[in-house]
Amino acid sequence: MGTLVKEILESDFKRKNLHNYKLFVLVGMDSFVLSFADENGVLQALKSRVFEKPVNLKNQLAKAFEEEKQLLQQPFKNVKIGFFTPYFTLVPERLFNANELPHYLANLSPVTAADKLYSSHLSFLSAQLVYVVPAELIDLFQGNFKNPEFCHALEAMLSVTHVAARQKGGNQVFVNFRGEFLDVIYYDDGALIFCNSSRVETAKDILYFTMLVFDQFKLSAEDAQVHFSGSFLENSDIFSQLSRYIRNVHFMENPDGIVLGEKMQREPKHFFLDSLALILYNKS
Repeated sequence: MGTLVKEILESDFKRKNLHNYKLFVLVGMDSFVLSFADENGVLQALKSRVFEKPVNLKNQLAKAFEEEKQLLQQPFKNVKIGFFTPYFTLVPERLFNANELPHYLANLSPVTAADKLYSSHLSFLSAQLVYVVPAELIDLFQGNFKNPEFCHALEAMLSVTHVAARQKGGNQVFVNFRGEFLDVIYYDDGALIFCNSSRVETAKDILYFTMLVFDQFKLSAEDAQVHFSGSFLENSDIFSQLSRYIRNVHFMENPDGIVLGEKMQREPKHFFLDSLALILYNKS
């Protein structure tokens, strides 16, 4: 069932009124986060778990659902599931063919009968995000929730970072760390140039994949800006080491439009950006 690493319950969180709440589930390769927003869109509760290794995601999710069944077996107004799977690609809208989904992922992962392929239209990027999820996970969520909505969690992160990149202009690099995976997204004057997810094991890996974008696209260490979100501590060695090479290194602020309860406001703003992005995200 994993280890509960964070639990935030606002004083206004009402278990009796969950039929008016929206449930958001962020599923990583080794973790998941539950978020509950009330009828006014206020984030009222958040629970984060990390699974024990070796990870059997389906079995450990099932055990976690069983432990939280009194909370999760409610008639939520809406349930949205965001999968963090590394097997994805972005295809320009003009080149996209819905009949070619396996082809787009051929160089990333062999698609088998045990997988389900999805594509999501990202109108703000004029692109389709193609990704694969194990069918057993889809079956698990459909068996536990009524009419869940599925998406790739990166859709929500792209939506939030795209807005920020357009507002700031210039070269903007966004780095999100969750579990064992690092997402790096780069925009030039609001245009998406690069997006990748990599497995990382050490701080050196995080530094390598961040600096790789600077090297690959010849970005200026004086002018380009790097924005961190996810499981980064403000006094971490990663942040201080990167600041030696890059002048403008920041932690992400909460996106516009999100409403947080009093306890959540006391948390570092960048910690749960991916969960907040999922709450705000509406499929286009």
